[in-house]
Amino acid sequence: MSFAPADLALQDQQYTAAYKVSNLRKGAQVTTVVLAYWLASGIMFGFAAFKLILVAEGVYYNLCDDQAESAQSLFTGVDDHTPCDKQDATEPHLCHCVHHNQHLMSTRWPCSRPLRSTGLWIASCPFIAIGSLLIGQSFLIPRFDGYVACNMLLGLGGTFLFVPSFQLANAFPKHSGLVAVIITGGFNASSSVFLFYRIAYEAFDGSLSPEIFFFGYIIVPILILVAEVSIIPSYAYHTTAQLEAKIEKASDQIRDIHISDGDISDSNELIRVRSTRSDRRKAKLDKLEEIAGDTEYREARIRAEEERQETSGIWGILYGISAHRQILTPWYILILLLIVLQIIRINYFITTISSQYRYILGSEEASTINHFFNTALPMGGVLSTPLISLILNNLSVPITFRLLTGFTVAIGVFNCAGYITVITFIIFRPLYYSAISDYTTKVFRFATFSRIYRTLICFSGLVSFTQTGLNTLIYSPLGGDPTPVNTVLSAIGIVIGITLTAFVLLKSREGAREQTEREQSQQEQQRLIFGGNKGYSIGI
Repeated sequence: MSFAPADLALQDQQYTAAYKVSNLRKGAQVTTVVLAYWLASGIMFGFAAFKLILVAEGVYYNLCDDQAESAQSLFTGVDDHTPCDKQDATEPHLCHCVHHNQHLMSTRWPCSRPLRSTGLWIASCPFIAIGSLLIGQSFLIPRFDGYVACNMLLGLGGTFLFVPSFQLANAFPKHSGLVAVIITGGFNASSSVFLFYRIAYEAFDGSLSPEIFFFGYIIVPILILVAEVSIIPSYAYHTTAQLEAKIEKASDQIRDIHISDGDISDSNELIRVRSTRSDRRKAKLDKLEEIAGDTEYREARIRAEEERQETSGIWGILYGISAHRQILTPWYILILLLIVLQIIRINYFITTISSQYRYILGSEEASTINHFFNTALPMGGVLSTPLISLILNNLSVPITFRLLTGFTVAIGVFNCAGYITVITFIIFRPLYYSAISDYTTKVFRFATFSRIYRTLICFSGLVSFTQTGLNTLIYSPLGGDPTPVNTVLSAIGIVIGITLTAFVLLKSREGAREQTEREQSQQEQQRLIFGGNKGYSIGI
């Protein structure tokens, strides 16, 4: 399993040589990134747990028609208060704004730059700090409504923190895949921050108020800032391809001979000088091979990558085509439709799970399922990451999308089944996100990956505000019944999923057939060339 993030547009920038940095320091860098991811990169994905505290604290209870009834339940246990429809429809809008903001900002140029080369970690700190101050003030001063702004700032800070740091996988080239999995696990675990706070909130009977939590949370951006200036590398580590070029250069014995050798008249001195150069070159080669692997290891890695490309069935099918032409192909249009639909579905489920199951199953069972979901969501993201890597590296793209479509069908069919739906969703969510980036890499290749992926995320961010309309639809014409919306979203998702899967399968078979025909043609040419010489000899 390997991971070699690269953006061809950034080849002229400075890089950090991994072989010049100790393993202890690189390990500390990876650990720091994972902790930062866990604490700040995506805490708003734990909105389902945070929403219980919002309700218990009476946020937006003034929207309810019967405010007295809502006020009676303030500052009691998180399960003792049922929000009114207007309150229940308004609070998810906080999360929708975060998702919208994160998707749009992750498409901008600065967010794609590696590590400290643009000071992105430093840029994330004020956003997180100001967002924490605003939300703390909002809880402290009821008339001050800074919830939307602060949530957007927290989401923006998490985006600046998250996007560039995957370059750190190149710190350990031989284990880059494992490092990428660990970093991804840190992001998936970030939704547990609000879960742990909710547990503490309940344990202290609400005395650990949100303003205390968020004012204390300001320590997180401070620690991130300290880590940025003290341990995070100033520039991204060399990619695997760049290390290969350095190894090839260090293996060239001709480099032991310089033009200046002609100025040395003593043959013994010339031998000594060249020997010194050779020793330095070999020492550098040893250090490079120590982190990148020896010749046998690198050849095995190349063979494994070739097998993975062949397994995918569609590797580089749009390679060499400009980005604007790629966007006009069914490869892009179909995946865009799937992303837009699934982003709406995933975010809608996360933000409304409590209200959905409260309508379908009743308050008591809905509360139990919601607690299970809040705990299982971060755990599922972390535990499923290694399995997802195995799936994407060993299954073809058509099979992967069959699997995604199967999950979509299961979530639609078992929507009223409670725990079955939650477990299926928890497995589906990280697999979906990973499969989309994997598809984009394999189909569009690295030359246009950055632009293609950003446009996909941008479009999905633009449509994320439609979730507010879905909430309004459910609480007004549908009387709180989520079934029609879930049914429609599931049906559209199944249609798009089947269409995309069928298209990819058809194209992969066409590609395999063309590859077979090319190989047969080459074999026929070789047979004619070598077979035509039979019976002929050259006389001397």
